Amino acid sequence: MLRLAGWTPVRDNQHAVAKEVNAELLISYTILAIAVFAGNGRLTSPLLALAALGAFMVLSRVLRRPGTPGRRYLPVLLLGSWALALLRPPDVTRWNGTLSVGPVLLLLLAYYAFGLAIALVAIVALRRGRADAWPLAAILACYAASGALLLYLVPSPRIDVFWLQQAGARELLAGRNPYGLTIPNLYTPSETVEFFGDQRSMLVNYPYPPLSLIATTISWHISGDVRVAYLLLQVLGALLLERLARRFHPPAVSLAVAALWLLYPRGLFVLEQSWTEPLALTAWVAFMAARSRAVTTGVLLAAKQYTLLLLPLFRPPRRYLVAGLAFAALLMLPFFLWNPRAFLNDVVWFQIRQPFRTDALSLPALLYWLTGWRAPGAAAALGYVGALIYVQYVCRLRDASPRVLSQAAAVVSFAFFLCAKQAFCNYYYYVGGMILTAVATDPI
Repeated sequence: MLRLAGWTPVRDNQHAVAKEVNAELLISYTILAIAVFAGNGRLTSPLLALAALGAFMVLSRVLRRPGTPGRRYLPVLLLGSWALALLRPPDVTRWNGTLSVGPVLLLLLAYYAFGLAIALVAIVALRRGRADAWPLAAILACYAASGALLLYLVPSPRIDVFWLQQAGARELLAGRNPYGLTIPNLYTPSETVEFFGDQRSMLVNYPYPPLSLIATTISWHISGDVRVAYLLLQVLGALLLERLARRFHPPAVSLAVAALWLLYPRGLFVLEQSWTEPLALTAWVAFMAARSRAVTTGVLLAAKQYTLLLLPLFRPPRRYLVAGLAFAALLMLPFFLWNPRAFLNDVVWFQIRQPFRTDALSLPALLYWLTGWRAPGAAAALGYVGALIYVQYVCRLRDASPRVLSQAAAVVSFAFFLCAKQAFCNYYYYVGGMILTAVATDPI
């Protein structure tokens, strides 16, 4: 079994600093990002599922062979990521009605200009071969500005994720239990059947763990928008990713890796839709970057249901694992005791009962396109177990380095979603971040 990498403190000078990055990891990241972008995270063509499978195969091979240099690709990827985002602008059809077309276009221009600034700052740092503190501050500030513009331009996205989180925050602040809330279903009848598998006039499940609920409640209380928390988490995640990469790469390369993540083609779309993956991904990067993991283990395990899939890879000192599990349990316990049935129904059973989606970017959906057969939900478990066997027995990994853990975690998570009955933009946003974490910790 793999031993968890980096549970002992890692000093910045403990590893040899490498000027190169793993080209295969960048290729896997790029193929996946393009596949997600092309269909906006949905299976609009069988080719997209094949592309995602190709990205997974490239990622899987990294565990069994040494990497090849890929630093020269970074400027192209930075500019290419920004250029792709031009083709899918924010959904400004729901902008603040007090604005006319002219101001909206100016705000969109500023939105894209901030993204271009992120790419250019990182490219200049790469060409100079050095990066001071100000380039990092600049790219983080530019992303925060573009995210703030996005939230202003799209104040109310048409998605149940946003409706439920806004309502959950209001319920908790009013002293009522969000697990068991009831809000109107604003989807059309055909959309309701597609998304939930039946007809319903009300939405009755709050499917997010308490850590997400607490973060979004604070955000809603301060700003009136739960997505502000996710914007701050995205900025924090990029900062932590840059700090982590500095242990293995020069500052200029580390800055480029963080900038590449901020320029992920649908990263701001994840923010727009209020998906919770920024919390899970930032928790993962914080876990990898932490000097002591007693707290970050608990945060990671409490961030999202699927982060528990990483547990078989962990072999930490017992006190850290016990502390992490205790933190996650204590965080959930008050909400469980508030209404055990509602909590289990929302956080656990709702996820299991989700219907098969024929538009999921996954292999079961591809099989449906080709044969009309609906694979059972257990396909995700089979893909996950198969990935664990591959990582731990076929690859025979015994190295306890951060590189091994980050790559193994990316492979296992990718396999689970690739075989799932539902797999969309937000899940692959998480996988893409895990791949870049592998890039950050791989000093070839």
